[in-house]
Amino acid sequence: MRVYGVSFLGDETRAALGIFIDGARPLESVIEGCVFNGLHTGMEIVQEIPAVRRCVFENLDRAGVVIRDPGGKALEPGDLFLNGLALAALLFLARRRTYV
Repeated sequence: MRVYGVSFLGDETRAALGIFIDGARPLESVIEGCVFNGLHTGMEIVQEIPAVRRCVFENLDRAGVVIRDPGGKALEPGDLFLNGLALAALLFLARRRTYV
């Protein structure tokens, strides 16, 4: 999957989720040049992490990116990753609050 230049726009309630990523081959997916604005969460990722490039996350209620282990628990920057997820990827995303 390739998503390029898409604007994911919520409203003043900030209740929506931009993208939920799970399933077949997310490692082969690219999300590039997208805007996530006025949402609860920009992306929620389960298991494998796709390539996310030059996206803007702004005016969000919770987070730009939430990464969950396969059991559904949201991983925090201090957690160890399960099932081959890279700890470096979560630390990178945690440091870059606005732009990825």
